[in-house]
Amino acid sequence: MSDYVTRHMALEEYTKLIPPGWEPHNNAYSLRQYMERMDLWGHYVGTPGAEMPANQMGPAVVGRLRGAAYRLANKITIVIPDDIRIDAAIRGKTLKGAAAICFGGMTGNDQLQPPVPSIKSGVRTILAALEEAYGQDASEQLAVTLERFFTLRRGAGSLMDYCTAFKLRYEASWTCHWTSRPYSPVHKWRRVGQSIH
Repeated sequence: MSDYVTRHMALEEYTKLIPPGWEPHNNAYSLRQYMERMDLWGHYVGTPGAEMPANQMGPAVVGRLRGAAYRLANKITIVIPDDIRIDAAIRGKTLKGAAAICFGGMTGNDQLQPPVPSIKSGVRTILAALEEAYGQDASEQLAVTLERFFTLRRGAGSLMDYCTAFKLRYEASWTCHWTSRPYSPVHKWRRVGQSIH
């Protein structure tokens, strides 16, 4: 895929070889939405016959991050336990920078005594670091979800696009279990009448 195509793809878009991107503090594209797209991309890339080896996924993911998220991803470290049952090439090492980003992970073995621990891949470590740094607490998530719901306007778009966006935002606000009383169906249809103009 050419560099031109990668630079001009929206962060929300992805292909088989190009993962979705993300940048912090973008209210229109939350970390939760990014994680959902990454999960889908991971299943897509993980299909038999995928052209991207595991050690190339990390650099592809980092290349689509923007701002502080990009800098954070480049600073991850992965500590490999000093266990004789782990490959001698990485045993007891601390992977940093490109080595950590490219690390494909290691499946542990619970059947052995003592068990061999699993080690997250560079991509999983990056996603965990993003979640820790930018994951919202319950009240922030609720505020963002409700703000997106209440500010939805049809504008010049089609009625079908508006209805789809409304349904998705309504369901997102409904599933915020941090409120003691979600919207009732009466509030839902009153909201449709207010925002369709």
